Amino acid sequence: MPGLHEPRGYRRGEHIGWTLEMLDEDIDAVSDILLLKTRRNTLASPVTMLPVEILRRIFSLTTSVYEPSPLYIGMALGWIKVTHVCQRWRRVALNDWTLCNDLD
Repeated sequence: MPGLHEPRGYRRGEHIGWTLEMLDEDIDAVSDILLLKTRRNTLASPVTMLPVEILRRIFSLTTSVYEPSPLYIGMALGWIKVTHVCQRWRRVALNDWTLCNDLD
């Protein structure tokens, strides 16, 4: 006898498998939408217009003002936080070897 919310003709395992498959498809669709939204927001942001040379200069200035603390003291990342702003900033910072000269 099917349960209250189970369609007739389905075995319990089949219904659950079908439901999980549908939910997985919905999750994939939502993930795609979120990725598109992130890309759109990135492109719409004025900071994406800054030339790489300006970003490097800004990052260089932040290294002397916001120094990271040693890990044993805490998780204060200091200037390294700029690598968490967006993919472009991360790429620029990681490709600038001068920023890492002071990391010991």
